[in-house]
Amino acid sequence: MPDWQAYAAAGYAVIAPSPRGSSGRGFDFARAIYADWGNKDAQDVLAAVDHVVALGVADPERLGVGGRSYGGILTNYVIASDRRFKAAVSGAGASNFMALYGHDMYIREYDLELGSPWRTRDVPTQLVIYRARTTHSRCRATCATGSSG
Repeated sequence: MPDWQAYAAAGYAVIAPSPRGSSGRGFDFARAIYADWGNKDAQDVLAAVDHVVALGVADPERLGVGGRSYGGILTNYVIASDRRFKAAVSGAGASNFMALYGHDMYIREYDLELGSPWRTRDVPTQLVIYRARTTHSRCRATCATGSSG
């Protein structure tokens, strides 16, 4: 991640949490977000941000978030569920999971985890609609006040 080095060299605090679903911490850790994208992993990213803000390392008024590939997808979930971020970069991410299917080399993985869109239409739709509903409900109560919910 050479851009992380560039941000750090420019004086920005850069955090790189390993949220649930990441590799390198065993099968159960990686499988924790199976067919449940943008839930536990987004919570983990937000917890890492909360931690560095509480330590005084990050300015809560100047937060940015970004990622590439699934990190881009996760970035989309994070900014849809928390309004604290002033900037976001979603590199090679996606937010329309019906359109995501079939445009890259991960068709086999999508089939195994989510099923094909024409057989399990509710699963990719749930990944978007459920998150939007829960985010909207939380936001009605907290986003007007600027708290993270």
